[in-house]
Amino acid sequence: MYDWVERIVQRIWQPLSNRYARMHGRGRANGDGYEGQWSTDLEQHAFGEYSFAVIQANQAMEDFSQVEVGHNATFVGVYDGHGGREAAWFVREHLFNNLIRFAQEREGLISEQILRNAFTETEQGFIYFAREALKHIPNIYSIGSCCLVGIIWNRRLFVANLGDSRAVLGRANPRNLSKVIAQPLTNDHNASMMEVRRDLQLDHPEDPNIVVRDEHGVWRVKGIIQISRSIGDLYLKSSEFDIDDPNFPRFRLTEPINKPVLRSDPTVQSRDIETTDRFIVFASDGLWDNLSDQKAIDIVQKNPRSGIAKRLIKKALEVAAKKQGRKYKAIRKFEMGRRRTVHDDITVVVLYIDHHLVARSALVTEVSMKAFEDSTESQFKYIHGGASTSGTGGASTSGTGGAITFGAGGASTFGAGGASSSGAGGARSSGAGGASSSGAGGAGSLGAGGAGSSGAGGAGSSGADGAGSSGAGGASSSGAGDPSDSGAGDPSGSGAGGPSDSGAGGASGLGSRGASSSSSSSASSSGVVGGGANGGVIS
Repeated sequence: MYDWVERIVQRIWQPLSNRYARMHGRGRANGDGYEGQWSTDLEQHAFGEYSFAVIQANQAMEDFSQVEVGHNATFVGVYDGHGGREAAWFVREHLFNNLIRFAQEREGLISEQILRNAFTETEQGFIYFAREALKHIPNIYSIGSCCLVGIIWNRRLFVANLGDSRAVLGRANPRNLSKVIAQPLTNDHNASMMEVRRDLQLDHPEDPNIVVRDEHGVWRVKGIIQISRSIGDLYLKSSEFDIDDPNFPRFRLTEPINKPVLRSDPTVQSRDIETTDRFIVFASDGLWDNLSDQKAIDIVQKNPRSGIAKRLIKKALEVAAKKQGRKYKAIRKFEMGRRRTVHDDITVVVLYIDHHLVARSALVTEVSMKAFEDSTESQFKYIHGGASTSGTGGASTSGTGGAITFGAGGASTFGAGGASSSGAGGARSSGAGGASSSGAGGAGSLGAGGAGSSGAGGAGSSGADGAGSSGAGGASSSGAGDPSDSGAGDPSGSGAGGPSDSGAGGASGLGSRGASSSSSSSASSSGVVGGGANGGVIS
């Protein structure tokens, strides 16, 4: 019998062609005869229209992405994986759902802190998944993903970023409204940036090799990786995840690290939508490697909306081919893998802002759009009017079975965390990991209740501030994150986290209610005391 990790791994590695089904007219694979391309030319969102396109270059696609459309909010996520596709896939399946769950607890409110908490929760969930998946994916500790998120909600724009994907605003020049200028909304977390190298050196004064310039003149963190922030890449965040396997010599460090080298906390910014804002281009670095910010903005401004994301990708590929003295028509014939020698996987979402719609919610269909997959109903429906239905669990599932419901009794709930799961991830349900508490029983929290890990949420464990709490994720508590325990992520369990636990999950460590705050506590769950404890390993 397959265990839950095997089922997830199978799902991650299903070929795109097998998973793709025509999206009721919304999406198209292999557009323009280019194998590995997917696009939807023009769709509606609550505040305008958007165009979405993806092109594959790697042998296995490492870019994952989504657009979530609600009646009064729009979410864009671009996740550029590296070293493998597992982390990017995981982020796509969980980051948005974590955001919805946190927003539910605040009666539909979205804020910078809630967005940060969603990132932290996703990192902690991936940690748990990676520990459990190691036997199936030997290099899982070296797999990571950049994350770029944009949200328009309540006439306000939120942007969060880890890594070097980028969001660029096309903004009309107030002195000449026909002229649209590029305004970056993110800063690249890449060692090529002087300020990034400076920050790394200040954070690690004892390490002369914290940033190294390789033989090609490329700056790399520890001589290995260019980005300085990510989800995953656990081998550069804790010595627990050192890679000793001789099959992966590139990721073997000469000496153990004593504190995280890479960070997982995003840069988050928010601002009100302004009348001069025209559109935003969200894209993975494969686009920006070949087009400047202003060039991309000019292309969008000067061309029709329909198919504009696909047009940007084509222009980037033309530039990439020209750099190698090739023609665009020639590289179109390259097989996957060989194509990576010319360009990277590229994801582009162009989000138009129509100001007559910003002033009121548009009557749009709430939909979740993921490249190469069927569209489904968006989980935005769970935060209308501040939904707080006990035990809905819907906020924890992606609409495709939920894959794994982290934060609801551990990571073992595969395909059983949807709206019908009683108490499994419900925003305010008692006993469901606290008030949507990350890792009921420590789902993935380092040193704080990870199933099978040392110090598994026990009352006295480091980072488990629920020392005196009855059933606060203790390893002996029934259903406290152990996939084999009844009620601990077991699809048949009526209360994820153990029916006898009052808010089990208080010891879940970083990522539980105000994850970035050391004093945060779970807002509406009795018995959840130490939601913000870090455990001292991953930040």
